[in-house]
Amino acid sequence: MRLDEALRARRSVRSMTGKPIAAGDLDQIIWAAQGRRGEDGSRTCPSAGAAYPLKLRVLVFAVEGRRAGLSEYDPVADRLVDMPPIEGMVSTAGEMAAAALGLQAWIADASAVITILGEPAKLARPFEDQPPAGRWLRYLWIECGAAAQNAALAAAERGLAMTAVAGFDDRHVAALNGAGDRDEPLAMLVLGQMRLIG
Repeated sequence: MRLDEALRARRSVRSMTGKPIAAGDLDQIIWAAQGRRGEDGSRTCPSAGAAYPLKLRVLVFAVEGRRAGLSEYDPVADRLVDMPPIEGMVSTAGEMAAAALGLQAWIADASAVITILGEPAKLARPFEDQPPAGRWLRYLWIECGAAAQNAALAAAERGLAMTAVAGFDDRHVAALNGAGDRDEPLAMLVLGQMRLIG
């Protein structure tokens, strides 16, 4: 698929089947969002000062050949690294739907949810003297948007449904993803098989 075709195909889809997606599709979508482009360590989306403040956590629910649970993307090794279960927390697609604000029950039919976490301090240190005060925070959101769009185009290329969700309970989403104090949840990329209507 050419880039212009992927741009035309990309849309927010809120009707998913809950059926498994291919592991290779998930891998390519994650790489598109934060993968390394070459030996120089640069990634697939721009980062102010090459600070790379983003981190991807993936809750897998239905992916062929992958265990259900929480993983973190390692961009250097280009692979998902399984994380230990969070004590007392059952991370399900239904839980992710409950963490979203408003009527977003459709998230419960996702095959996986990619959460983009950001570490603001990585940008605050090098850019804190740029006026006006707090300008550096813009860079975090710009990078998050670039990563989300890359993932959405990769999903469109594969005929998969993906919707970026930013309306959610920050604490709940952080807990579901085992986020530390330094990491803030910025967006959830809800991924799955598209439900065909009609």
